[in-house]
Amino acid sequence: MLSTWSHRAWLASGCTTVLLSLARLVIGVTNSKDNNVWLALVACVVGYVVVDLVSGLYHWAVDNYGSASTPIFGNQVKAFQLHHELPMRITKHEFVNRTHPFASIVTFIVLPIHIFLDHPIIHGFVFVFFGCAIFANQFHVWAHGTKNQIPPLVVALQDLGVFLGHSQHNKHHRPPYKCNYCVISGVWNPFLERNNFFQALEKLVFLKFGVKPNSWS
Repeated sequence: MLSTWSHRAWLASGCTTVLLSLARLVIGVTNSKDNNVWLALVACVVGYVVVDLVSGLYHWAVDNYGSASTPIFGNQVKAFQLHHELPMRITKHEFVNRTHPFASIVTFIVLPIHIFLDHPIIHGFVFVFFGCAIFANQFHVWAHGTKNQIPPLVVALQDLGVFLGHSQHNKHHRPPYKCNYCVISGVWNPFLERNNFFQALEKLVFLKFGVKPNSWS
């Protein structure tokens, strides 16, 4: 649960790649003679909306499939599935300890983008999407806190629906743990639950591979 220097290095590298996207976004928009300012802002909003959906898909996958021995994702699978038995354990991890895993992934994804792509619209999406991805676990932790345990600004953003709130996420921690998977803003959760999106995915996986999700048992 403690942070190490390697954790700090990964978090620093992930944040650096994302901040570099922010810098290239600002420079690109400043030097542009087109309507890239508004398009870049739209790209930022799209990145924010899409990252919430992706967080839900990832959360659903590791909650329901795999084990600690799963290649590459084993540690994440173990952590997410243990989280239902010990939901407050995630709040005991130090900040860098809980955020560095996604920061390391972001580093390897975003660096090639900087090498091959240079457009403010692209970097607007990259900055918001991968910035939120790095701190997804921190949003998750705040969703486990009560209003007197988290910063007032975070409480205000939760009330506005910008960050996932406690009441919405609390529903996910009721057996069989099969709803409200999205953990950034939670904006997708009502739509996905209303349309039984994840239940349909589970049936598709079962029909294709014969594997039952954990939520069925």
